[in-house]
Amino acid sequence: MPGNAEAFFRTVYFFSGLSDAELHTLVESSEEVVSKPGRSIIMQGMTMEGLYVIERGSVAVWIKPKKGETTQVATLGAGEVFGERSIVELGTAGATIKAIEDTYLFLIRQEAFTKIMADDPSRRQFIVDRIAERRQRLASNPEIERKAAPPAPPTNPTA
Repeated sequence: MPGNAEAFFRTVYFFSGLSDAELHTLVESSEEVVSKPGRSIIMQGMTMEGLYVIERGSVAVWIKPKKGETTQVATLGAGEVFGERSIVELGTAGATIKAIEDTYLFLIRQEAFTKIMADDPSRRQFIVDRIAERRQRLASNPEIERKAAPPAPPTNPTA
């Protein structure tokens, strides 16, 4: 696993700029996870263990706004990550992630990534910027706005 995982991690945008030693640290701290179609990998609101990296397969990202129904907001595939907020904010999952097909992932524990961020403040800023980009894309998704917004009051053209 280490040789193949290191080569794969080098292709992941989220890890761009990491040194060989940092990539090695992430690989050594990672755990391989396999998820079957329809299985929830994380649930919105649950405490996160770390960052997930999709090696093969795909997942659906679902959110349930405070007002509205659960909506699929994205599909992620090989080389993409989720759970990145947990690394910076040490919070709960902002979405439910479900496997669409047999999906092979790496789980990188918070401790390994937080150490790398502590050693390099520019790495932390890079991650914060990626999280902000994803939030902006989600915030501008009209499907989320439509489902989350209360219904408009009926108009009365004769009034």
